[in-house]
Parts: sequence; structure tokens; C-alpha cells
Amino acid sequence: MKKIAATLLVSLACAGAFAQNAPAPLTTQAPAPDPKAAAAARELLDAMNYRATTAAAMKQMTNNMPAMMRSGAEGSIRNNPKLSEKEKADKLAELDKMVPQAVNAVKKVLEDPKLADEMMAEVVPLYARYFTADEMKQLATFYRTPIGKKSLQVMPQLMGEGMQVGQRVIGPRINKLMQELNQQQLNQQQSKK
Repeated sequence: MKKIAATLLVSLACAGAFAQNAPAPLTTQAPAPDPKAAAAARELLDAMNYRATTAAAMKQMTNNMPAMMRSGAEGSIRNNPKLSEKEKADKLAELDKMVPQAVNAVKKVLEDPKLADEMMAEVVPLYARYFTADEMKQLATFYRTPIGKKSLQVMPQLMGEGMQVGQRVIGPRINKLMQELNQQQLNQQQSKK
């Protein structure tokens, strides 16, 4: 049961990592940006309708989460050579019970009304680090145009579908790798006997 829960959470974490090539997380908080840059970043986030866009992205992620979690965990179960067909069926039945529980737990985190404000407070210094105040004003102007508004409107859908593509393309490779690792582990255990 614990292994399935861990696999579910790893699957969720990996899905985001596969969806984008992100740098390592920051270990310290960025210094406070210049007040002009911070104001420009807030103006940009306002033009981007950041709160609503973040909420839509979280909703899209929540919608995709059951399939992502199930896919990763199911691959681990099906490719585990140590399990008999009966054990695999039992684990898959257990998985069917665990996925909704895990999704509901993560959903509560993602639906926290404070989440967007907390993220916005952390994102302002990021934008100020990579863009000048003038560049952020230009971006804000773009996002207020019809094509800018459209790009913001479809971005959560694009991200969600991009995650599904990543899952579809990378999933079989991960499953194959897990199968190989399980087989190596089984071979090592047999050679110790």
C-alpha cells in the first residue's frame, strides 16, 4: 500500500518534470527587486490575469492528475516481475482505490485560495530578475492585445495537452526502464542465492 502511494506521488512529480525543462529549485529566496521592477512585474501579472490563469492551470493539472498517477503506478505494477498475475490484479485494484484518495489530497492543496497570492509574491522577483521594468511593460502591453489575451486563454489547455503528450511519449520509455530495473534487481537477488 505504501509503495503504491509513493509511486503515485512520484508519478505526479515526474509528470511536471517531464512537461518542462526546469532548472534546479532555488534554495534561497531571491533578493527583493527594485521597486520599479516589482511594480512592473505586478502590472505584467495583472495584464496576464495571473490569478485566473494560475487557477485554470491548477484545474487543468487536477483534471489530468488521475490519468498521470494511474499510468505511472500501473506501469510499475504491470512490469514488476516479482508479482504474480493475481498479485498484479490485487495491486491494480488497490490502485483504483488509492488514486482518487491521492487526487483529492492534492486537489485540496491546489485549490487553496491563498495559493495564487503566495505564488504571485514569489513570482514577482523572478520576473524582475529576468526582465527589465521596460521589458515587463512591453509584455503587459502585448498581453492586453487580442492575441496576447488569446495566448493567455489557451495556455492552460496547451500546458495540459503538452503534459499528456509528454506522458504518452515518455511513459513507455519510463515503463521499459522500470521493467529493466526490476529485472536487474531480480537477477541480483537470484545471483545472491
